Amino acid sequence: SGGGGSSGNSNGTSAGIFPVRGGVSVVSSTSFFSASPMGVREGVDYGYAGRVRSVNTDSVNRCLADGDIVSLTPLGASPSGEVFFVSSEELAAIVAKKLRAIKLVYITNGQRLTDTRDNHVIAGVQLHDAKALLKNLQSEKGLTDYSQEDQQSDWFLTFVRHLRLLCEAVDPKGVRRGHLVDPTPGALLQEFYTTDGSGTVIAQDSYQGLGRAAFSDAASIRALLKEYSASQGLDPRTDPSVPTLASIEAGCASGEFFVWKRDEVVLGTGQVLALGGALRVAELRCLAVAEGQQETHVLALLGYAERVAKTGGAAVLAVPKPDPDRVRWFAANGFHEASAEEAAALPAAQRARERELLLRSLDAGAMSAAEKAIARFNEDQRMWGGTVP
Repeated sequence: SGGGGSSGNSNGTSAGIFPVRGGVSVVSSTSFFSASPMGVREGVDYGYAGRVRSVNTDSVNRCLADGDIVSLTPLGASPSGEVFFVSSEELAAIVAKKLRAIKLVYITNGQRLTDTRDNHVIAGVQLHDAKALLKNLQSEKGLTDYSQEDQQSDWFLTFVRHLRLLCEAVDPKGVRRGHLVDPTPGALLQEFYTTDGSGTVIAQDSYQGLGRAAFSDAASIRALLKEYSASQGLDPRTDPSVPTLASIEAGCASGEFFVWKRDEVVLGTGQVLALGGALRVAELRCLAVAEGQQETHVLALLGYAERVAKTGGAAVLAVPKPDPDRVRWFAANGFHEASAEEAAALPAAQRARERELLLRSLDAGAMSAAEKAIARFNEDQRMWGGTVP
């Protein structure tokens, strides 16, 4: 550790011929940052209260590169050697921004950012929306929503302070995402390891939505399809519903694949192929979403596929019969087995496998349901800055 620092045990041990680290070091040092006095403000001498003056990012990064956990105490030394107490919340924000951290997390005292329409915690907010909320809370107009007692309460002032610090830290050259998380058991794990988390994330302004796949999305699409195949108890290596990477790349290049992305991660996909024939059929293949996503997301992907097919001139959308559970799901959403008349009107290649297909007419009722599903998706994704164009 650095000057004035201490650390836990980091003695190496050996497992056979392979040396392994005996434990994780927790490193603390007064050399990680320097402080300066707050001085006298409005006639008040703040004594040994200080502000962060500079951050020794090289020293912190060296410790992190060694696999250490860096513990920052709110005590910083000035160039003259005096020690000042700084706000740990401000210290966290400043250091995280200097390090360009992926996440900055504040554990609240129970404050939540909720949607008053349904009282649900808002999962995510774009940076510009968070700044607008902060401005509103700090303005006279915004404060009329709260009583004088509320405005002076610790819970209100703490929330505003956390929101301000996150808005300052989240930046293209700073922190990637800021989080407000409840102090409830398991909340932090849920926030980190589930798509919608447990609290509210403030993210840099970036496009996240549902639209045509790029050629560079092919590998992520195949990984998602393999993941879905495995979740159904199938072997992705032999499952015919998982195309080769070359096939997916060709489909992306020709505009057949579409994706739903959040934070540049592909969470859903599908492929629409124009088949033609007397029925003017398009076929939807490779419909899949990441594990844990809501049915509204699946319905939105289906609605988007129906919109693409209809726009391309199709009158009927076909899907290959999947597992029994998904057959029931498609049946509940308007798909049916081909009648003899419909089977006779299918293109020749599909006529041979008509027993393997489910069909849905893209009539006014179907398209109305598709647009409603997309609208619900847009409302959900609005907080992430992504919608369906």
